[in-house]
Amino acid sequence: MNTSAVSTALKPGTLAGAMALGVGGGLLFAFGAQRISPMAAVAGIAGIGFILLLLRIPLLGLTVLAAMIPVERFGRLTDDTATFTISIMRILGMLVVFAIVASHLRNRRPVIIGTPLVLWCVCVGFALVSMTYSTDIEGGIAIASGEFGNILFLFAIANLVYADNIEELLSRARLAILVWLVSSTMMALYSIGDWHFGSGVAGGIPINEVDPQAGAQLTKYRWATVWQDTAEASLGGLPLRRSMGPTSHAAVFGINLLMSLPFFIYALRSDRFRGATRALMAVGLMASCYCILLTNTRAVMVFAALTMMLCVFWGLLQIRRWMIVGGFIGIVLVIAVMPADVFNRAFDLSNYTVANSEAIRVRLDYYQAGLRAISDHWLAGVGVGNSHVMLEYLKNPIGGRSTMHNIYLQTALDVGVFGLSVFLCFVGTLLLWANRVARVLRHVDDGDDYRLVVAIRVMMVIVLLFGLQVDVFFFPLKAWWLAAGIVIALHVRLGRPDFTAAIPINYPMARNT
Repeated sequence: MNTSAVSTALKPGTLAGAMALGVGGGLLFAFGAQRISPMAAVAGIAGIGFILLLLRIPLLGLTVLAAMIPVERFGRLTDDTATFTISIMRILGMLVVFAIVASHLRNRRPVIIGTPLVLWCVCVGFALVSMTYSTDIEGGIAIASGEFGNILFLFAIANLVYADNIEELLSRARLAILVWLVSSTMMALYSIGDWHFGSGVAGGIPINEVDPQAGAQLTKYRWATVWQDTAEASLGGLPLRRSMGPTSHAAVFGINLLMSLPFFIYALRSDRFRGATRALMAVGLMASCYCILLTNTRAVMVFAALTMMLCVFWGLLQIRRWMIVGGFIGIVLVIAVMPADVFNRAFDLSNYTVANSEAIRVRLDYYQAGLRAISDHWLAGVGVGNSHVMLEYLKNPIGGRSTMHNIYLQTALDVGVFGLSVFLCFVGTLLLWANRVARVLRHVDDGDDYRLVVAIRVMMVIVLLFGLQVDVFFFPLKAWWLAAGIVIALHVRLGRPDFTAAIPINYPMARNT
């Protein structure tokens, strides 16, 4: 090979840039290698390799993010009690976002944003500003960091799903949904096995080190999914087992299971899922329903029934005679094998009264105290994630930390009425966009893609209703954000763009790449 010919073929600017990158990168790597652990260095190299692979295969990022959605606590690298938490999901998410930006710059593709993402950015802006006057900075950092992560996740999903061809876009959406459902099925089966043969038999996570009821778990108990709940004083302190699956709390596990139900039903009705895939979806649906029981969370069971009702109401699920017979047989079998822990907490109807339910009494007290706190701080709130102020408004003030168990009241208390207004505009816009997309698809396809959007609509509504009794958007609702990203991509592609729908890239640095 004639090396002189090679060197003269290179432009002076390209050669200088390559030399600068090589020398600078080499010096930086040598400097950093002396100051970090070997494992961190290996992780850094792996991260660079992953980004390069994402640039080559963009859909890999979509499948990786979808597969990681149910693996919340299993993928955490720090204790939940840490101010800054690190998880595999966040690391991979950052790498995917970086790869998306680099790919769009290189290929001069438009960046998909959309009004919902802009509104959520404004919500996060309110949260960040509120931290300047909050008396609970630690709580604010925990919540605000998660909200900022949702910006990146929503941006990543919308841009990974979007395609110039509507069939390709819908194909990507189905791929993401399928990967998420398969991962959810694996996590549900693991949780069932751990209940019957693992930590559920051994007594679950010990309560002397952390309070599992508070949703703060230690990484050394990462693979345990059961704990003994003694929160119900009305039951005489009787410890009751509850499953939290791969999440940090039974209620979080429950909402993740609820979000999957309409999509399992969609997959079982879809002609695009056949054979072994459809059988796996049936297993996933049954395992998820059983795990809903194992969460031993009354609200989750009530909302599971409501989810099925919405599926029927919006035509996603069509009732057949065999379903009624099978459902009756299933109920009999469930009652026969139901763990005593579940019956004593969730199926004892006397526990649904204010007198016998500590959880209901606490919520009512918190609502009343929260309303008094909101009336005193209605303009700017007390700061995002502030879990101290509301407790000071109880009739008998107590110390510690707690939220109002209502995402709308909690948002009003955190960031004031203007911040709440923006939040309501955000969720309202997403619902409006989902309805628009559903109306369009209802008239242009064979019904399969329309049912996909109906499943998204059922999931979104259930989560918003679930937020009436818990601060649901403080949870890692990555499946909800996955659906939101799909809605944004579909809305933009189906000809209903808005002023932020697609921002073309005209940066000078992109012209010569």
